[in-house]
Amino acid sequence: TDDYLWALVFATAPGVITLSSGSNSQSYNVVGGVSKLQLAQGEGGVGAAMSRNGENVYSFSPTGFSFTLHPSSYNFNAYVAAGP
Repeated sequence: TDDYLWALVFATAPGVITLSSGSNSQSYNVVGGVSKLQLAQGEGGVGAAMSRNGENVYSFSPTGFSFTLHPSSYNFNAYVAAGP
C-alpha cells in the first residue's frame, strides 16, 4: 500500500497550502471552502502552512509526532492533529 499524509483544509478564502512530511513537500492552490489534499509520506515530522498573496498566514507542525517508513511493528490507527 501507499502511505500518504492526508489533510483537510477549511479555508475562508483562496490561498496556497504547503504540506510537508519529512523531506517531502508540495504546494497546492486552494479555494475558499473545504479541500482534501494528499502527500506521499516521508520519514520525520509533518507540517502545513498557508499563504495568501505571498505572505504566510498560518503554519502548523504537531510536536511529538514522527513518521517512520519501516517500523518494526505497525500501528494502523490514524494520527489526527488540528490547529487552532
